[in-house]
Amino acid sequence: MSLRRTIPVLVLAILSSACFNEPVTPPDRSRVDARLLGEWDCRPTDPSADDRALLTVLRFDAGQYYAEWKEGEKLERYRAYPGVLKWVAILNVTELSEKYWTALRASFSADGSLSLAVPATRITDLTDDDVRLRTFRREADQPTAWQGLALCVPHKG
Repeated sequence: MSLRRTIPVLVLAILSSACFNEPVTPPDRSRVDARLLGEWDCRPTDPSADDRALLTVLRFDAGQYYAEWKEGEKLERYRAYPGVLKWVAILNVTELSEKYWTALRASFSADGSLSLAVPATRITDLTDDDVRLRTFRREADQPTAWQGLALCVPHKG
C-alpha cells in the first residue's frame, strides 16, 4: 500500500473505523517522551511502497504532544497524550478538529528508528462502539491487537 493510500487510511483509522468515542486510557500523568520530539521521515510498513511523509512532534505541555503528519501539501494536525494499557505504553490520539480518539503505539529500535502501530483492522472493523473499545482494551497487550502504520527515521533536513 502506498503512503498516498496510507495517509487516508491513517486519517480514516484515527477518525472513523479505528475511532473510539473516548480516549482509550485516562491520562496517566506520564511526561512527554523526549525521544518522540522532532521531525521524522516516515514511510509505510509495506517495503514495496516508496512514498514518504514528514511527521513533526512537538511538546504541547508536560503531558501532551502536538503532531503534524504531512505528505506533499496535505497536512493533518493531532494532539496526543501518553497512557498505559495492560502494561503497554500508548498514545491517545485525536485530530484537532475531531472528537474521536484512537491509540498509537510508538516503539523505538536500537538504531533510533521509530515504528508506529494502530489498532488492528479486525478490531476497528467491529461495528459496535462499546464492543470495539472493550475488545481493544482487553487485547492491547497482544501483538495481534496492532497493525503497522509507518516506519520513521529522524529527519535530516
